[in-house]
Amino acid sequence: MSYTEDVFKGIRKYERNTCPLRSLVDVLNKISTGKPICILEIGLLDLFPKTDKLVPKEMFSPKKIIEHMMEMHGQTMEIVFENPLYVHKVVYKYNSDNEEKEYVFSNKMMFYEDIIIICYLYCTIIMSESYKDSTFSIVTALASMMRKKYIIYDDIYHPKTLDHEDLENITWFRIAYSFPSITFSILYHNFVEISLPSHLIFSGHDLPKIFYSPLLALIIPMLDFTPLPLLVTFAICVDNKKRRGIKTAISIWNYIYELYNSEVFPTNLKLRLCEMWGIVDKIDNKYKFTPYFKEISSRYTHQDLTEFMEQI
Repeated sequence: MSYTEDVFKGIRKYERNTCPLRSLVDVLNKISTGKPICILEIGLLDLFPKTDKLVPKEMFSPKKIIEHMMEMHGQTMEIVFENPLYVHKVVYKYNSDNEEKEYVFSNKMMFYEDIIIICYLYCTIIMSESYKDSTFSIVTALASMMRKKYIIYDDIYHPKTLDHEDLENITWFRIAYSFPSITFSILYHNFVEISLPSHLIFSGHDLPKIFYSPLLALIIPMLDFTPLPLLVTFAICVDNKKRRGIKTAISIWNYIYELYNSEVFPTNLKLRLCEMWGIVDKIDNKYKFTPYFKEISSRYTHQDLTEFMEQI
């Protein structure tokens, strides 16, 4: 069995007026033609820390979320096997090469397919500005089916921020960031439109949009130097700062650094993902940040970064 590797690589991004499920179907069709696959987080689950390790500020355990998802999928498959009438379907019709086709989503799909669907819906409906004011009935039906199957706490069109003491409820947000191999693949390949601040200090560097999600710091490994500019880059997400109630520059920095120092994901996972997206290189069996980030480090002084933080 092979692992999923950058599943959204090479997938076409369609026009804004096209139903967002179109690209999702392309992904699902692509991965269904080869050998059975396993999501990287599942394959490395034994290396995850205990479930008492929580994502800073967000207060959830990715391992616990993953185990919950696996349990819910198993329960549903048992019910469907015993009672075929329990099967629910959502049929999506689309045109491809001047031919009408259909893709049948159901509540008995493979586990890795469900995870890709949930992460994709989170990114395109909740994160992206493309569909913020749009409602597609087929998307609503699919999201509802996933929500029921996995007992997801919030509605996809009305996401909720949980109280920090709520460690149990499963949300779209928590699922998406428990599977960084999927969610950050979606961001890396620009399936999410994000407005960037005008005072971007690293505007001369064409950084992929994954660097504008502060939670990417969760999968940055500790290697040969602390990637200070890389970490500060995450902090430019002003909307995230407001949404999470973080008010001062030092609070932003502390939040990012807490994420960077957290141990909710195993090092093996961090290295594989960062190598896949060009953040680290493996040279002579040693991992190092790519020269690209060392160049940024040498170009900007601590004073530059301090002045930038004061701006936001």
